Amino acid sequence: MKFKDMLSKLKNPLPPEAKTDKAKADVWFVTGASSGIGMALCLELLGRGFKVAAASRNTAQLENMAQNHAGALLPLSADVTDGGQIKNAVSKTLEHFGKIDVVVNNAAVSSYTSTEESVESDEKYLFEVNFWGAVRVVKETLPHLRARKSGLIINISSVSGLTAFKGTGYYAASKHALEGFSQSLSEEIKPLGIGVLIVEPGIVKTPISQKIKINYPAIEEYKAIFKDAIEYLENDVEYKTAQGSPEKTARAIIDVACLKTRPLRLLLNALTYDIVTDKLEKDKEEFLKYKAYTLRADYAGD
Repeated sequence: MKFKDMLSKLKNPLPPEAKTDKAKADVWFVTGASSGIGMALCLELLGRGFKVAAASRNTAQLENMAQNHAGALLPLSADVTDGGQIKNAVSKTLEHFGKIDVVVNNAAVSSYTSTEESVESDEKYLFEVNFWGAVRVVKETLPHLRARKSGLIINISSVSGLTAFKGTGYYAASKHALEGFSQSLSEEIKPLGIGVLIVEPGIVKTPISQKIKINYPAIEEYKAIFKDAIEYLENDVEYKTAQGSPEKTARAIIDVACLKTRPLRLLLNALTYDIVTDKLEKDKEEFLKYKAYTLRADYAGD
């Protein structure tokens, strides 16, 4: 039986311990909070009675929201590429709320380019936000979580953290890096009472799909290869046809964060599920096909 078929036969896909424990997840620190999944998280958390430190480069909308939430929402101006701003944001959060229970690394940018024609400075900036930004936040909040011997770090990855598509190699590379970092981090801090959750959304109706920086190919061969995909992005098809709901994505993240037993990875929306499970099956078939060569690498091999 195939992996996907096995999962589809589960009668009750929701674990029985799906209960919210507000006392253990009271204060959330969220980056990239001014739009998309970050904003949806803030709104859902506030609606459930949680407290939120919302960090973003643009805080105007967050400041307006804060007027209606009586100290439960703390807007923070912070660029994740600046360690000093992250340090200041975490310090203000601890001063205001007294603690942090859940850290959400959501800030991200994307790009679309052929590998050969990519601009190094653009892709270095992408890594500064998507990977190093999360690392900065983790390193700044870990001393507090470690001292309390509790907490949860949620790193928002992507379906592109588990696979890759043409034109998005650097985005995928940054998310693959975040995946590896998060899995290693989980092994380091689980004994300290701190959890890690990696979230892999697919295409969600958020502004990131409308802000993708396109590096138009100048090389003739690539013009043909990327023509359809660029038209897709230019016409905003990804945003218009996205099946992923930011509100439902936020609800799922919070629900899983509050489980007594959590997975390391959380796939979100049907497209992600299909892409990842298909990839697992194809990878397994390929590994088995070339297993004889694999085993020859050992001293005991043929």
